[in-house]
Amino acid sequence: MITTMREFTEYFDGVRRRTIGFFRTIPADMIDWAPKEGEYTCGDIIRHVATSESMFSGVVADGAWRYDGHGREHGATLDQALALLDARHAAASATLAKVGDPALTQTRPPLEPGGRPIRGWRVLMAMCEHEVHHRSQLASYLTLMGVEAPDIFGLGVEDVAELATGAPAISLRPPTAEEDGTLRYSGAAPASLRPPTAEEDATLRYRGRI
Repeated sequence: MITTMREFTEYFDGVRRRTIGFFRTIPADMIDWAPKEGEYTCGDIIRHVATSESMFSGVVADGAWRYDGHGREHGATLDQALALLDARHAAASATLAKVGDPALTQTRPPLEPGGRPIRGWRVLMAMCEHEVHHRSQLASYLTLMGVEAPDIFGLGVEDVAELATGAPAISLRPPTAEEDGTLRYSGAAPASLRPPTAEEDATLRYRGRI
């Protein structure tokens, strides 16, 4: 449970580190790529996350909703967009440290007219959820571009399964071109994910394999 501003900023720093891992995976020459016209580009996503952090931290600090956009003027290249992200994060962290713990439980005005006031800690958790949403959006973009997105905590699902069970896990990812060629050449069949039939199960038990 987060009860102090320091605890929140330490938590959010972890969220941001993982986000930057995804952002740095974008090929520099694809910064203006979007899946279709009218959607955010890769650069728009980075700039939007950066300026939204200023917006959310500003609401917690003084109760005013301000969003200054995500246009290319904020950083046209990948390096410039990432520099914007770093600068806005440093400024937001300083702002939250200044207002301190009392701001977590103080109420702030809603974004939409007629809405209910919202406490500072809820604004900050909304900022986290907002960032994770756009990180996931960018992960989808990477897949569409043919770029492998990083594992969120440095582990793939196969690694987690192996660590949890102590046994090598069956990979759920499709084989690479090289692996596929090896399988075709050797004639080795991929491991089946279906449960064994009753006859197969009896045979396996007889052989002492399970």
